[in-house]
Amino acid sequence: MAQTPVSSPPSGMRKRQTAIAGRLVIVIGLLLLLVMLGVIVYLSVAPMGWPFGRPAQAQITTATLYTAVTYAGLTVTVQDAQLANSFADDQVTSALHVVRIHLQIQNTAAIPSNFMYMNVMQLVLPQGQTVLPTYVRGRIGIPVATTLSSVVDFPLVSATPLSQLLLRLGARNEVQLDIPLAAHADLNQYAPKTKQVNEPLQYFGLNWTVVSVTSQLSFADQQAPNTMRYIVIQMSVDNTLSQVAIPGSAYDYIQLTYGKNVVTPIQTTLPVAFATGITGQMGTVTFLVPQNISTIVLTLAAQQQSGFDSAVTNIQLP
Repeated sequence: MAQTPVSSPPSGMRKRQTAIAGRLVIVIGLLLLLVMLGVIVYLSVAPMGWPFGRPAQAQITTATLYTAVTYAGLTVTVQDAQLANSFADDQVTSALHVVRIHLQIQNTAAIPSNFMYMNVMQLVLPQGQTVLPTYVRGRIGIPVATTLSSVVDFPLVSATPLSQLLLRLGARNEVQLDIPLAAHADLNQYAPKTKQVNEPLQYFGLNWTVVSVTSQLSFADQQAPNTMRYIVIQMSVDNTLSQVAIPGSAYDYIQLTYGKNVVTPIQTTLPVAFATGITGQMGTVTFLVPQNISTIVLTLAAQQQSGFDSAVTNIQLP
């Protein structure tokens, strides 16, 4: 049986197919060339910033400080202050200029603490106006025995020199700390001040000594309220009795008087009982008092049916 021969496309159709294939090759080649050019352009202009790549970092002026203060029981170190038109990682602050503060916050207390950046930080301008933060990068919770780093940005209308600015720590109802953004700032006015007393007392059959008194603006995770301060009185106790002495909680029998005001401790580390033969048993009692008083009266009050009198002493505050 004879086979039917396979016919080939007309020569005109073959030419058209060849031309189409050639044009496709050219188009694909052009597309590849455009992609390569795009990659080259992106890599060459990306450092210039948006819209080609990541935002470019503006020129930065830096003041290295390492200034430390104690706020609410935390050691807050202002490592440096920076001034720039913007910071590439801050997409929140919209201003002509930005001041950036690098902080290191250390919690050496026995309890965790919170550092509420937006509530307790302000930037003070030369004319006294204050500016609140617009951008924060850092943790609010500061665990025990932990040091954390953070960044806080403030907006500025004009490029004020850093040395003319203050960083203010403290909420409006607290004692506030003004930290100059200049090297070698003197912050001694905010430091705790201790005075040795070494005043002996007889109370509840025990030999007491008022060892020292310290005035400070913060305690544990608290900052003193406006116009107030904390007074920490350190005491030593000897028990020469032949039995355990149990005066009870210091919250109940120790008080402090100034003028007509009588206040009780907000915290104490004195034990409830003192073992027989114990010597040099140390403890503290802490009170909250106004900053403008210079003398207090410390009283260990007589207890009903104890048979022991009160013990009273005047203390000059540092």
